[in-house]
Amino acid sequence: MNTWIQALLTLFSAWALGAWQIKKTRDQEREFYSLKENKA
Repeated sequence: MNTWIQALLTLFSAWALGAWQIKKTRDQEREFYSLKENKA
C-alpha cells in the first residue's frame, strides 16, 4: 500500500512540475512576442 502511495505522489509531482514548466514557457513566449510587436 505504501509503495502505491509513493508511486502516485511521484507521478503527481512530476506531472505538476511539467505542467508548471509548460505554463512558464508559454508566458515567456507571450511576453517575447508582445515585446516584438511593440517595437515594430
